[in-house]
Amino acid sequence: MGAIAMVVIHAIWSKTLQYISISLALYTVDLLMRLILGYIMDAKLISVEYIKNCNIVKLVINKRGFKYKAGQWVYLTISTLGWTDAQPYTIASYSEDPESQNTVTIFVKNMAGPKEVVGGRWSERLAMWAQKIENKQASINDAIVRMEGPYGEVGHDYAEYDTIVLVAGGVGITAMYSLFKSIVEGHRCSEPCCSMKKVYLVWVKKSNSMWNMLPELLKYENIENKTYMEDKRHCEIQLYVTEDVYGSDFAAVNGSQVFQGRPNFKQLLSDIATERNNRVNDNSRYISVCACGPDAMVNQVQSACWWGNSKTTRFHFHK
Repeated sequence: MGAIAMVVIHAIWSKTLQYISISLALYTVDLLMRLILGYIMDAKLISVEYIKNCNIVKLVINKRGFKYKAGQWVYLTISTLGWTDAQPYTIASYSEDPESQNTVTIFVKNMAGPKEVVGGRWSERLAMWAQKIENKQASINDAIVRMEGPYGEVGHDYAEYDTIVLVAGGVGITAMYSLFKSIVEGHRCSEPCCSMKKVYLVWVKKSNSMWNMLPELLKYENIENKTYMEDKRHCEIQLYVTEDVYGSDFAAVNGSQVFQGRPNFKQLLSDIATERNNRVNDNSRYISVCACGPDAMVNQVQSACWWGNSKTTRFHFHK
């Protein structure tokens, strides 16, 4: 009986070994390709900025042959913080202008705190290193940067919707701004496949100083390109500040729609649905809603979508 059992186990193991060998071979090839593309096609750190009031680090990186679509993310490794410690971050913006060296902008929130979170220690080390650079105690030239990707894609086609709502909480603006910029600029180029007539960007943040993350967002407040629907702007930005709305940076965004406190998402989506139904005269009744930020906020937005569904309006929620 023992001999029979050994024969059976050996036969099973032989087949198993074949599958394991194939998996290991594929993993090895994938690892080698990632190393080659990561180090041979190297990335260059252009600038590091520590935004003190937000406890956020802004990284501007250049990489040869980099191609990007809105909503994608990369694995980032900085040698001064650890050669093997790769962290995933969403790309906030990407410039293909040769004068700006085809730069990628990434924002990293310092997540260190009493509770251990993914990337917390790495982001804390990055914040400390960025402060040393500002104090001339370190140099960006000391670091070798490896940027893998981009990976991922938006899970749905925004071109199918005439009204889009993007909700961001805190540093979640990185993903939403990327989508917002892509949608608005695609509309300005009059892409024939795009049926979008209006996009809303709602940003909820603790302090008005977080505006320093994306000062370029101001330019969209005065976009001259308007829709063919009664000369109404095709984008609208709403800012909600939950704490210091009248801080020193308030004047920088004065003129935008700045509200104190947290938004009532049920009322917000209801108003958007009413405006959309008055603006659009067709059989389509779907509005795309995408949220990125703290779980509590995302859940509130999702609940508001369920609550707001009716015979005339259907909210498609994405996160």
